[in-house]
Amino acid sequence: MDEMNRKRVEVLRKQYPSGCTVELVSMDDELSRILDNSSYQEF
Repeated sequence: MDEMNRKRVEVLRKQYPSGCTVELVSMDDELSRILDNSSYQEF
């Protein structure tokens, strides 16, 4: 993890203290698109 990501995580941890529940609304992740079964094609 690079220094910028470490600082961002640190800020987020202060905003959302331990025990806080958060909801993932969207995610931009290449791997999740690759592993998504709905787009799975067998060759």
